[in-house]
Amino acid sequence: MLLILLLVIVPGRRISLASVSLGLSPVLAGGADQTLEEFTDGLQFVDLALDIAAEPAKAKQIWDGIRQIRPETVKNIIREHVATYTAGGPKAFYQGGRDGITIAFMWKGLAGAATKLAGYASQLSSVADQVQQAGATMIGLVTGTSKVADEVLGIAQEVAE
Repeated sequence: MLLILLLVIVPGRRISLASVSLGLSPVLAGGADQTLEEFTDGLQFVDLALDIAAEPAKAKQIWDGIRQIRPETVKNIIREHVATYTAGGPKAFYQGGRDGITIAFMWKGLAGAATKLAGYASQLSSVADQVQQAGATMIGLVTGTSKVADEVLGIAQEVAE
């Protein structure tokens, strides 16, 4: 409740539970911060898409920024995380809470994608079975060696009579 009140009082300013004393353990505070951030990321993505639609030049700026990311930049980020964890203390636990939520959301997304892919694979398998069945039926109709061919010929003869 207090956090929501703080977000209303100070709009447009990122408030972290790390800077607010609520009596939470660092792990819970980090997890709560990251959960809020995960939920607001979707809104920020929509806002970014609208900005790009309004000003296509922003897309080029973003792309230029992405192209400037170098392996050394990624290594430095990893080094900072390692330093935070090896230092120990409340900051390490806070970061652990944030990272735990990030990993949980990542796995949730991957599980959802895997479930969708499995559904698509099953649909594709079903379509492949139907195509194979249709092919066998066509061969049977052409060669006159299928039960379906006999039924189709019987129906055709009844219609002709």
